[in-house]
Order: sequence, then structure tokens, then C-alpha cells
Amino acid sequence: MRILIFALVAFSFGIFLCDIGQAQLVNSPWPMFRHDPQHTGRSDLHTGPSTPVLYWSYRAERYITSSPSSGAEGTIYVGSGDNMLYSINSSGILHWSYQTESYVFCSPAIRNDRAVLVGSGYFDRNLYAISSDCSLLWSYTAGSYVESSPAVSSGGRIYIGGGSSDGRIYAIDSEGSLLWSYETTGGITSSAALDDMENIFEASGSGDNSIYALTSAGSLKWSYVCSNSFLDSSPAIGTAGVVYVGNDDSNLYAVHSDGSLAWSYKAGAYIHSSPAVGTDEAVYVGSGDNNLYALMSNGFLRWSYSTPRYMNSSPSLGSDGSVYVGSSDNNIYSIGSVGSLQWSYLAGNYVSNSPGIGSDGKIYIGSGDNQLYCFGPAATETPTPTTTPTQTPTPTNTPTTTPTQTPTPTNTPTATPTRTPTPTNTPTATPTRTPTATPTMTHTLTPSPTATPTAIPTDTPVSTPTPLLSGILSSSMVSPGDSLKFDIIAQPLSNLFDAYGGIFSVQGRFLYSFNLSNPYLLRKSLKPLATRVRGLGQPVRATLYITPLLPPGTEGAYVCIVGFVPAGKKPAVSNAIPGYISQTMLTIR
Repeated sequence: MRILIFALVAFSFGIFLCDIGQAQLVNSPWPMFRHDPQHTGRSDLHTGPSTPVLYWSYRAERYITSSPSSGAEGTIYVGSGDNMLYSINSSGILHWSYQTESYVFCSPAIRNDRAVLVGSGYFDRNLYAISSDCSLLWSYTAGSYVESSPAVSSGGRIYIGGGSSDGRIYAIDSEGSLLWSYETTGGITSSAALDDMENIFEASGSGDNSIYALTSAGSLKWSYVCSNSFLDSSPAIGTAGVVYVGNDDSNLYAVHSDGSLAWSYKAGAYIHSSPAVGTDEAVYVGSGDNNLYALMSNGFLRWSYSTPRYMNSSPSLGSDGSVYVGSSDNNIYSIGSVGSLQWSYLAGNYVSNSPGIGSDGKIYIGSGDNQLYCFGPAATETPTPTTTPTQTPTPTNTPTTTPTQTPTPTNTPTATPTRTPTPTNTPTATPTRTPTATPTMTHTLTPSPTATPTAIPTDTPVSTPTPLLSGILSSSMVSPGDSLKFDIIAQPLSNLFDAYGGIFSVQGRFLYSFNLSNPYLLRKSLKPLATRVRGLGQPVRATLYITPLLPPGTEGAYVCIVGFVPAGKKPAVSNAIPGYISQTMLTIR
């Protein structure tokens, strides 16, 4: 992956003034991914609860890896793997939902005109602008899926990245028209960050693993080559203009605004977490080595906090220096500014997204258990302990060596945490879902048989429609060491078509293709299963993937997707043959 840095200046003073009045970010506690255009992940006005209780939870149909954003009057917006964007009021009641044509991994951005900007995934590839009453204002179609959370400048311009089969950076005006795009050699799943001077920083998902600076017209200004490893972290910008981003080579990079390396810090495993930046320029980031790291502005270790499982969640900072972060051990953590545990809450599955901090001490965060949680301060000083306390992991002091070019981090002992009772998991009623305002694409179904009248009326059984394309897992929940098989069944089809199939890691957001010629292997990036297939005269069953033993380290949530498109067309919902699409969820734990 590479990181792309854009130097963007308003086209003219007049255009700048006009755009500011129309399409800035809304004035709310958490209006976009990582709170602000710089992606600091920090609220300077609000902090979370010190003695929390669960105020409410809202259950979607599938996992929530989108990070929540807040709009006017405390409305919360969040995407889900069920292809929905949800608008939920401050009491946890569904206001409306808008259905896209694929999963919604990215986080919404809320403008001051109350338009909600959000992208959609594999079979969709659109950026949507949706009004506060759930009507579509406009959409822009990128060359691949949009997992990059939209960044909105003070002038109203919007920046997103295309997915692995596209690799373009898009600059779009406030009305949905393309200003320019820049083509890279890799896919982009991370999200753009903007500094105070309207320069934009973006991370590329794969390719030559370089940092790029582009002019406001989209031409290359400079580049910095990182190690030959995958970049999946989104950049954050400090007050001095330093850009921070994590890498699969286990390093957190700090790069000056002129493209020179300030320092790098080597953790014990990959860094998919996006860093948060404190008011004192301290940097906080999670790692695949199970640790949350707090680094000083010079790259020295301040403290680290260890959890039982890997940490892909991006930390959020409260105004008092508290750190809120999720983990694949299913816990949501509140860590004090000196590295001690304040509280934890056990969710029903992994927590890989980034928490949002609201007003009145509220914390919002989603989970792989399909739920969006809202925590707030307890009514009394003493929280009611849960009947089954959560076992709290002990923070460890993780000595870390620093590579050449990097200041040698000082191993600062991590403060021993005080065991804090887990907040009471107060059951709340799941709000009733209201119908989506936008019609959804329906599958073409096999007609039901017609009943034959008889002299004596009888109950005629209703046949279940047969899906035109089905993905079948041997089990939807497995563990390392188990076997796994993924088959498809396709009904007859007269069209000349291309077939695609892939698997996405929800946490790491990796993309692999199934290999029909060798179902024991997965191929990196999106490649067709078969091309120019001359129709199907009868139902066909095929094994796309089979393994007798899942290796350790594959734990997480995955989406298995297969689809048919007319021969020569791109693998997108807008091109898909109606009904010949299937999504299947897989959890390895």
C-alpha cells in the first residue's frame, strides 16, 4: 500500500467562500471518521463516562465495522454489512435506513446541510449523498468499491479512494461532479485526512508502498518510498504537520510535510489501526501484537497496554486524555492517560471499528455481533457491578527495538491497572426497523406453481423460491484447525457471462479471489473465476475453496461473495445479471 498526500488549494477565493456556506461538515461532537478532517481521533470538548452503563443498543442484520458519526440533535449514522446506512436518534430508535447495493464498511460524513455522505462496497462502488429525510441527492460511481470514508474540506470538496481494482483518488465537488482523479498502482481502502492549509493526505491499499504528494490539480509533487509491505492504516495529521500512519511491516511512520522521514516505531506485528493524535502530539495506535501503544512526539514509547487478542480498532481520545478502543477479544476498553484500565465492556463479537464520542459523556461503537452500543455515565458515583465480571487483561510493558533511522524508544513501565467492575449490560429493547425509503434490487425468482382447483378446498403448500446463485459454506462459524468448504450452486442461465468470486477480511479489509482451477488456493486481489462462459443449460455446483485445516492467525470476520456479470463487464452491481449475486458471512474465532 502507499500513502497519497495531496496539496489542495481553493480554485479561487470566490469559490472558496461560496462552498463554505453550502457544504461544510456539520457542527456536531463527531461529524466524520476520526472526528475531524485531520483524523486526530480526538475530541477537545467531550469525554466518555468514568463509571459507564449501557444506555441502549441497536441491532442491525449484520456486522457493524463502520465507525459511527453524529449529526444534528444527536442523531447517529452508521453503516453495516447488511448493505444499510442507519440513522438512529439519541434514544436508540431507528429514524430511517437507506439500502445500498453492497456492504457499508466506511464511515459517514455529515455536512452542515444535513446531507450524509457514505460509500458502498464490492458490487456497488458508489459514493452516495443522502438527505436528512432519506432521499437520494446524488451518487458518484467510482471504478471499484468505496471503503474509503469520505473526507469533506471546508470548501465542500469530497475526497475518496477507489478499491483494489481501481486505485484512483477522486476529488468530487459538493454536487457530486468529478473535479479530477489520480491513478495509482494499488487499491485504496484508507481514508483521506486534511490539514489546516487544505492539503490532503490519503493512504493507498497496495502497490509500490509509497507516500505521494499531489498538487491541487492532481499532479505528482513528491513521493516517499516505504518498506515493501501492505499499508491499511488511515493517516492522521499532527499540529506540526507531521503525518502518522501504520504499516504491515509493524512500523508506525511519522513523515514530515515535505516528505522526509521524522521517525518510525516498530511494534511486534502489523498495524492496521489508524493512529490518534493528542493535544501534546502523543500518538496512540493499536497493533496485531495485541497492544495499544502510546508514543511521545519524538517516537519514544510512553506506555503500552496489552489485551488477549489483536487490536485493529482505531483509538479515540476524550478531552481528559482517556483512550477508548476495541479489540478482537470482543471487549471495548477505556484506558486512562497513564495507561491504566478504567473500564471494559464485553460485546458479543470482535470490535474493529473506531468509537465516536458524543455529548453528555456518551460513547458509540459497533461490533461484529451486529450491534451499535451507546454507553453513558452512571446515574450514581458507584456503578452496579455485573453478575459475571469481565476478566480484565493485565497491561504489560512491551520492550520494543527501533529500526535504523528511528529514535530508540524508551521502555516506560506501564502502570498496573486497577480492576474496574464491568458496566452493567442493561438489556434494552431493539428498536423496530422501518422500511427503507429506497427500493432494493430484488432477485429474479423461480415462479411458484399454480394451485389446481378441487371439489373440496385443500391447503396448497407454498414452494420456496430457489435462489439463482447460492454460496454455501460448510459452516458459518469455525475455529483454527477446523476444515472449511465453500460451494456455489448456479441455476440455468442463457447469457454469455463472466464469473467473479472473492473473500474479504472485515478487520484487515483484505481481498482474495477464489481460484476455480485450484480450490485449495486463494489469489490476492480480484480476478475472475471464469470468463466468457456460454451460459448454463442446467444447475451447476462447484467448489470454490476447500481446506482441511484452517491455520492459526486467520481469526476474524469474512464476507464470501460470488456474482455473474455479462461478458466483458466490470464486477459491479450495476452490471450484475439480476439475481446472480450471493453474499455469505464467515466467522473464524
